[in-house]
Amino acid sequence: MKKLTVKVPEPVEGPTSKPYIYFACTCGDNCGLTEKVFRKAVEAKGWNLSACFSVQMPETYIGMAGFKLDSEKNAQLKIDRADDLLMLQQICH
Repeated sequence: MKKLTVKVPEPVEGPTSKPYIYFACTCGDNCGLTEKVFRKAVEAKGWNLSACFSVQMPETYIGMAGFKLDSEKNAQLKIDRADDLLMLQQICH
């Protein structure tokens, strides 16, 4: 089994001495262990993860055993929710 490699870039210096380190990802039904894996990689560098964000996207890839693809209706609902979430993020910042 291949080992997962996570590359964490150096944080950009900001107006505070404590860097704000976050990640954003897309996922299907959930992001699984993504947050845990990334947090571990960040902590290995002696840093702290400030936040993590995910946007749920449709399950429309080529199916694998045990995974069901979203119907066209469910896929569109997830896209609409993602659009709304991203719009909300722009308004809040």
